Amino acid sequence: MPTKSNNKNIVLHQNPTQKDTYYKFRNFDNMEYLLDIFLNQRLYAARFDRLNDPLEGYYNASSYENILVNNIRNSKLSLRICSATNKYSITGEGNNNFDNIYNLYNWIFYSNSGKGFAIEFEVIDDKDVETKEIKYLEKNNYLNTIKNKIGEIKSKIKQAKIILTHKVELFKNECEIRLFKKVNSNEKHAFVKIKIKKIYLGYDINETKKSIINAIIDNYNICQSSETKIEIEKIKRDILIDKFLELNLWISSK
Repeated sequence: MPTKSNNKNIVLHQNPTQKDTYYKFRNFDNMEYLLDIFLNQRLYAARFDRLNDPLEGYYNASSYENILVNNIRNSKLSLRICSATNKYSITGEGNNNFDNIYNLYNWIFYSNSGKGFAIEFEVIDDKDVETKEIKYLEKNNYLNTIKNKIGEIKSKIKQAKIILTHKVELFKNECEIRLFKKVNSNEKHAFVKIKIKKIYLGYDINETKKSIINAIIDNYNICQSSETKIEIEKIKRDILIDKFLELNLWISSK
């Protein structure tokens, strides 16, 4: 059962019945990377210090010996991370599910204000990948909570994952999950193998970029069976706004 929050803007909790399906919101900044996603059915997994949050992996190490701090950092560097969004969120007790494809925050911040797209996918190499839901903490309690949690366990890799699966409440509306892949620290590249189920075109995508996505997917689908073909759907602005407003009205009534 999801816990209630005093902050009514914070709505998102993972629905365990839908834990195997995720969304990746993307823009068109790197065409080489986008082609790799579609043609090779994989997502890039980055080091923690290559992610877009300047406080990523930050923790208060003042009370730890330097050797412990270095060990935890080395463990973090041995992990590769791919961030995504859980497909469904529970917005209240019971099965009140909200489909995060209508999560306006993610379209704005990760898909260039609806000018990009979102990928619905499943993880294929799940034996090599561990999925963790991000837990969000109040800013004032963040560092103490992290310090207490890592102090309870001895495994450096587990300590690293605790640090990398907690963020401040500012980011809670993202409903983020993280796919962890363990690698040798000197490996430059790591990928998570996926099965793309559907592509959602952004509500403000231009015709040129829309035609690029359609051409890539049409070419891919030629050699696929009906079960493995990738669907394409364009998100309509009015439906997106209606569903998001409906969600926030529900929250404000609680």
